[in-house]
Amino acid sequence: MKITRLKFFTIAALLLLFITVVHKDAFSGLRFPGSVPCFLAYSLPQADDTIYRSETLILTRISPNVYVHTTFLNTETWGKVSCNGMIVTGGKEALVFDTPSDDSSSAELIGFIRNKMNLHIKAVVPTHFHNDCLGGLKAFHKNQIPSLASYRTIALAKEKNFNLPQKVFKDSLTLKVGTRDVWVRFFGEGHTVDNVVAYVPGDEVLFGGCLLKSLDAGKGNLEDANQGQWSETVAKVKKAFPGVKTVIPGHGSTGDGALLDFTINLFK
Repeated sequence: MKITRLKFFTIAALLLLFITVVHKDAFSGLRFPGSVPCFLAYSLPQADDTIYRSETLILTRISPNVYVHTTFLNTETWGKVSCNGMIVTGGKEALVFDTPSDDSSSAELIGFIRNKMNLHIKAVVPTHFHNDCLGGLKAFHKNQIPSLASYRTIALAKEKNFNLPQKVFKDSLTLKVGTRDVWVRFFGEGHTVDNVVAYVPGDEVLFGGCLLKSLDAGKGNLEDANQGQWSETVAKVKKAFPGVKTVIPGHGSTGDGALLDFTINLFK
């Protein structure tokens, strides 16, 4: 009887393997990260609570009042790259940090926040001048959503003939969303000379944008970087927010304070 049972399970296992390998269409309804290059396939944010997913946009809730929006940018050097932004909610309002890289994905994001989450988008804040932060500004402006950025970001975007944010701040800004504060701060140069971060007290969530790296990431795009100051800048961020619980990098998986230490060591 033991031999017969063993043969049965062996045949069943081989049959399952055959179906999996030969008849791939049987699993076509399942979603795998195959549209992302292999070195990025597992670098999407960890889905604590994915509330929306399409081919071009993923929304993930990571705390009671904070969501990550993830879209995709096609690049010559890195292939198809996942790009993170942040949504902070309060009452019937929302703030968006970084636009998707194009207008169509930005319109999709705006539509979901307004029509499915039933929130008024108070403003959008690009955290630096690259396309993965402000490439979709036209869609926000078309929808009468004001944009704010540091004077450094606006100057660099103007120099590159990129989309221009409408309103300017210097080195720090406190925004209200409902009754909740969100702090935006410039701590120094790193990924770019203008990169700012945003912090949500209460939820203790830090959006580091491209200044912060996901665990085990490489150095990435260094075209506009200041590698000599990068570690020092992140050390200042770490000191400013000792109670941080969740850290959102510009690309890759969300994590905790370990992302700060990882980025500091990466650029030492």
